[in-house]
Amino acid sequence: TQGKYKFKDEPLSSIAGRLEKYYDVKIHIETEPLKQLKYTGTLSLDQDIQDILNIMDQEKRYKVKREGKEIFIQ
Repeated sequence: TQGKYKFKDEPLSSIAGRLEKYYDVKIHIETEPLKQLKYTGTLSLDQDIQDILNIMDQEKRYKVKREGKEIFIQ
């Protein structure tokens, strides 16, 4: 609501699914451990999706590569 996405202890795979729908992209998460990374926070959906994924990865646990409407997290 109000351009915000709030989540608590949610796995990256679930967050990616919601972001796919909102931004009309396909997100590929390359490993099972990455899919299970848990996050808590609030995101502003007026930002670019790549910026959101980079903000979420403050601990530098993955790399994000974008090719058109496809995003790869490895």
